[in-house]
Amino acid sequence: MNHNLGLDKKDLEKYAIFLFGVIFLAVILTIVLLIPTPTLTQFFTFRLILALAAGGVGALIPGLIQFEHILSHGPLVRGGGAVAFSATVWFSNPAQFAIKSIEDPPAFDAGPYMAEYIVALDMENHSLSYALLSKLDRASISAVAYSQLITNARKPLGKRIAGPFLQNTATASQLNGRNGPFIFNAYQSTFAKKPGVWLEIAGVVAEEGKWKMHSYTIQPCLPPMCLPLEQFISLQATNQETPPK
Repeated sequence: MNHNLGLDKKDLEKYAIFLFGVIFLAVILTIVLLIPTPTLTQFFTFRLILALAAGGVGALIPGLIQFEHILSHGPLVRGGGAVAFSATVWFSNPAQFAIKSIEDPPAFDAGPYMAEYIVALDMENHSLSYALLSKLDRASISAVAYSQLITNARKPLGKRIAGPFLQNTATASQLNGRNGPFIFNAYQSTFAKKPGVWLEIAGVVAEEGKWKMHSYTIQPCLPPMCLPLEQFISLQATNQETPPK
């Protein structure tokens, strides 16, 4: 008994191409939405899948295509048909458009921007501190959730008594698969309701030619990471250090 409903081989191939295209499009859209900035490992995997999928489509498309590419170390790669489709996608590297290139660091100092953010936290102006976040970081957390998170972290400490005194600075070009550059400043501070020295780490990221807040953490800090409380109080009294400007 014939169960192919009158479809010959060519018709089956056409439906197979259509089905593969729909599935492939859905996968690509999902990847773009869920992973807008893939890591290097994810990037390599997506690129390989794209190349193999292109070869699968190319095997069912009539016509002739030839591909030639000279590798950086010299040898010539040549192929035709499905292999040409795969090689074209692989070497043209279309997945790179999903990865944002590393921006040049903004010309102005990031310190004042971090200081503005910390002042907004001290004033409990959560709408301002939220507005200072980068677009990508604002997209990862709502204003309401952010306000609650900051309140839980800062409210129990009470008002700032001393600081923030700049301790050190670190930089990074990439962080957790996200391209920068990033700058992180570590500050020492004391607060009214909690004893001891506290370490505040504020991070900024370059976005559209400007510095934008990326992260903020605060935690108790003990020697040797931070000064003993007695030395910190003495430092404050003698004004040997000044807050970041």
